[in-house]
Amino acid sequence: MTWRTARSLDVVLAEINAHAPKRSKVSDGSIGDPAHAARTSDHNPNKAGVVRARDFTHDPHGGLDCNVLAARLADMLRAGTHPALGSGAYIIWNRTIISRDRIHEGWRPYSGTNPHTKHLHLSVATKASGYDSTVPWNLFAPPAPSVKRRPKPIRDAIKAAQAALVGAGPVRAERVKAAIRELRKVKKQ
Repeated sequence: MTWRTARSLDVVLAEINAHAPKRSKVSDGSIGDPAHAARTSDHNPNKAGVVRARDFTHDPHGGLDCNVLAARLADMLRAGTHPALGSGAYIIWNRTIISRDRIHEGWRPYSGTNPHTKHLHLSVATKASGYDSTVPWNLFAPPAPSVKRRPKPIRDAIKAAQAALVGAGPVRAERVKAAIRELRKVKKQ
């Protein structure tokens, strides 16, 4: 039987390799070895000839820390933000497993024959619309830009307005109007 890897796994592999081009790939893999072929495994081709699992080598010194990768993937799995992480998707890492179909349980102990301490295992959704999704994963997107601080004159005017409002008491309306006038003056500068 001819086989291929799920397209969503090709997309995530490309992102990981772009993020950590010099990482070790010693434990990477998609198609199962003879041990996998003898049992049910997502590393074996499904009826459509598609392998729905891939392993990624843990190599923090080379740029891929599977602790970070597992956390990011698990966040996406919980949030349901990627089509490939639908029903049937799961992650195995460092003797633990989290799955879409049992998401309410969170990370739970994994006692399979391989503890997955040298690589992270990712299995994607069972439906073709999920496993063959080419939607970017954005696992290593840069952080959102920081909020720009207001210029000092505006910050000072806001602080003065806040101080005026704190002790406003019975003359509150007049103090509020005065504070607003001061803010408008500063904004026009």
